[in-house]
Amino acid sequence: MVLALACAPLLAIAAPARKRLGILSVEDGPATKESYADVLKALVARGFEEGKRLELLVRFEAEDGRTTDDRARDIVAWRPDAILTQGTIATAAARRATRTIPIVTTVADPVGAGFAESIRRPGGNITGLSQGIAETSAKAMELLKLIIPGLRRIALLDREEPQARLIASYREKAAREVGLEPVMVASNSPEEMTAVLRDLRARKIEAAFWGLAPGHPGKIAHDAVRARVPLVTSVESFVEAGMLASLGHSELDYGPRTATVIEQVFRGANPAELPFQYPERFRFVLNRRTAEMLGIAVRPELLLRADRVIDF
Repeated sequence: MVLALACAPLLAIAAPARKRLGILSVEDGPATKESYADVLKALVARGFEEGKRLELLVRFEAEDGRTTDDRARDIVAWRPDAILTQGTIATAAARRATRTIPIVTTVADPVGAGFAESIRRPGGNITGLSQGIAETSAKAMELLKLIIPGLRRIALLDREEPQARLIASYREKAAREVGLEPVMVASNSPEEMTAVLRDLRARKIEAAFWGLAPGHPGKIAHDAVRARVPLVTSVESFVEAGMLASLGHSELDYGPRTATVIEQVFRGANPAELPFQYPERFRFVLNRRTAEMLGIAVRPELLLRADRVIDF
């Protein structure tokens, strides 16, 4: 008993301190919440469970008149050990709020967006994962030409905002490099995008790439089939919703890889010295049912090349 009492203070002192993680997002849809949940699940596997060794402050965008910058300042005032973001807008807001608290993010191009001096040595308070947008854009345009022989013009559908324009510029360059004529189409209205899809064939545009454009993926996929427009994206779940195909980085390891970076930061690693990680692999997913509805005969070699073929 004496020994137990003597050891009790030592055990209390040895108990690891809780780490604080702020999460900042400009979206609060199911896919976004699921991706953050994957990170938290991976952190639990590393010993960082909310309420035990981890405290969370989550700020998702909402229609209450407050800006992403307001939410970023909320998180910084809470004094977290790290801030987790996705995308250029949230990451830029977090950086405007702090240049000292480590920010772990996933963005299309860390260097092009100005978040890192280089992939190998970011040089500031931001590190994380790069989506490899240049590589995925090039591969996506090559696949489009294989799926749709004779393709000449492609619409690049995006939001009217800086992040979308930056990403679309990579796709525009990739399209031109494989001999396609890209047509940029930007809007912040789902209704306008639906009208755009109906008009593409009249403009002699034979396919479209769905980037950060507004609208529910399932409805947009349905509208695209009705308009006879093959719609390609970088998001696998959108192909499940009915779009023709996707080519993007694998989302299967996003949670564990992001959690690994966060754990390194929690243990004292300097984000300025932590290289951004590139995707370990890319996934090509094809919806064969959508192809049939569009009258596209997919060649057997493409079916063999696909990581996943959806038939429902």
